[in-house]
Amino acid sequence: MRSTNLFSFLSTSLVLRTAALLAATGTLMLTSACVGEVASEDDASEDEATASDAQALGEAACATVEADAAVSGRIGDLITPATYSAPGCYKAYITDLNRTSFDGDLTTVTWAGPNTPAACNDSVMYLQVYKKSGTKWVAEGAKQTKRGSWVEAGGLAICDAPGFIVSQGAGGSSYRFAASARVVSTGATVPIELFTQRRF
Repeated sequence: MRSTNLFSFLSTSLVLRTAALLAATGTLMLTSACVGEVASEDDASEDEATASDAQALGEAACATVEADAAVSGRIGDLITPATYSAPGCYKAYITDLNRTSFDGDLTTVTWAGPNTPAACNDSVMYLQVYKKSGTKWVAEGAKQTKRGSWVEAGGLAICDAPGFIVSQGAGGSSYRFAASARVVSTGATVPIELFTQRRF
């Protein structure tokens, strides 16, 4: 999905928050979708090949290992450490959102690392979403990938950093987010920000 011109001129954090607000009011509907353009599988493979120790999310253990953070209802505003790697779920930070508060809540998972031109063009994020079914976490769709890019237009310059907005279903459901934000050239992890907004 390609962002609108309006999004190109806003800061990344504001882009994500604005998109979530628009989705919440019914102006923009996104389900497990990203703001910006989702990289193709070929792009993702190329990105991972260029990193010194890159590896995709999606191992079976991502659904079974202990979460790094667990909250109930909604994620207020969570910023992860810069370094993380769940055992069996390579370079991922795992957040469990248990028993969501409202129907159709929106959770944003976004880059919280450096936003200089060089860092922005060298950024990538991966996200695998799971939903609780009985006692097990079941993958919701395929792993998502988003590359960042430095954008200059109309006399403005901003980092179109990687990030995702996930639209949840009925209130009371539980979700797991296995996310990774990395420097493409080195494979190093960087902080991730997560927060939930209510669909009004």
